[in-house]
Amino acid sequence: MEKKLSVGQNTLFNSVGSLYYLGCQWLITVLVVRLGSYESAGILSLCMSITNMFYTLASFGIRDFQVSDYAGKYTPAQYVSTRLLTCTVASALCCAVVGLNGGYTGYEVACIIVYMFFRVAEALVDTFQAMEQKAERMDYNFISFLLRGTLLLVGFSVVLYLTQNLLLAIVVIALTSFAVVLLFDFPIGKKLTGFHMSFSLTASRHLLWECIPLMCNSFLTTAVVSVPRSILEGIWGSYVMGIYSSIATPATIVQSGAIWLYTPVITVFTRHYVQKDKEAYYSLYKKIWALLAGVFAAVFVLAELLGRWGLGLLFDQTVVEYAGLLVPVLGTTALIACAYFLGALITITRKLKVILAANFVAGVLAAALSMPLIRIWGMAGVNYVIYVAMGANVLILFVALTRILRDHFREEVEQ
Repeated sequence: MEKKLSVGQNTLFNSVGSLYYLGCQWLITVLVVRLGSYESAGILSLCMSITNMFYTLASFGIRDFQVSDYAGKYTPAQYVSTRLLTCTVASALCCAVVGLNGGYTGYEVACIIVYMFFRVAEALVDTFQAMEQKAERMDYNFISFLLRGTLLLVGFSVVLYLTQNLLLAIVVIALTSFAVVLLFDFPIGKKLTGFHMSFSLTASRHLLWECIPLMCNSFLTTAVVSVPRSILEGIWGSYVMGIYSSIATPATIVQSGAIWLYTPVITVFTRHYVQKDKEAYYSLYKKIWALLAGVFAAVFVLAELLGRWGLGLLFDQTVVEYAGLLVPVLGTTALIACAYFLGALITITRKLKVILAANFVAGVLAAALSMPLIRIWGMAGVNYVIYVAMGANVLILFVALTRILRDHFREEVEQ
């Protein structure tokens, strides 16, 4: 049996690994400008925005459900086979929708479709990393992030430099990501769980039915960000989209890094919740909020002091002129990180309809506000949309979780 690591060790391995991987992802958005053009950056950002929505279908919100499956309701093999099913459907839908859309050039369509296969590799690795998280061996997560991030950065930059072809660069990162999944993550998952590949349509149907609210949650949260950005590209063009994405991508790394800070303790939250250990649960709850607040406070200060200098170092004067957008964009990522944290805790309680309701409200607000706000304020309008939509989301989730926890732990007192 594999020796478990401590919460601190798992958090360290996971945080460092994920930040490294996210840093590599961010660097390719810098390199695409340095080695290519703002038009290429706009196309790459378009690929990310469009495939984000299909990625939510591929992942189907299963990660949080799998990690918090304390009783082992579904087997590791059932999680893997179900993820393969969702990835296949998501890829087919992406190809069909993008291919039939007359608004994209043939080159843009090819880039989006190939980038979707890269996202499929990320969805598949998510399943095996959930196994590693449940086994409390997130050092394996670190190794996977290290391998995929290095190959992503080196492959993308070398191919783009030699060929000046964004499509070929995307092909390379898709292939290298699949190689790591098949040669490293899959064997480690088998080692930790001993699963053997099998497929049960009944089990997959039941699992997907339970995870539908989580999938809708991921889809709507992604749409709140992707829809305004797509509208920005449609109204103002790929050049403006490239500038906005150059500023927004570092902020997205901060958001994802914040999410990975609390990811390792979801299993601990689950244990405290199931065992109705109120004191331990709330102690950890307060510590995570303090950690998130501290991280974002530090990031805001650094962005205010060094943001213009940093953007000037990475890009040219064109981007520096819009440096004032950096802190507002960071504000949107802070809201999204908080929403994911609250959503993960509500997932443990299995009150999944609450998450769906909160994100439905956010999605409606984003759809209603995107066109008018972006027409008037351009890039700043994207931030305004996310502030309103995700602000409502966080408020609903926080109030709901407070009531759920109060009732849950009150039951223990009464017993």
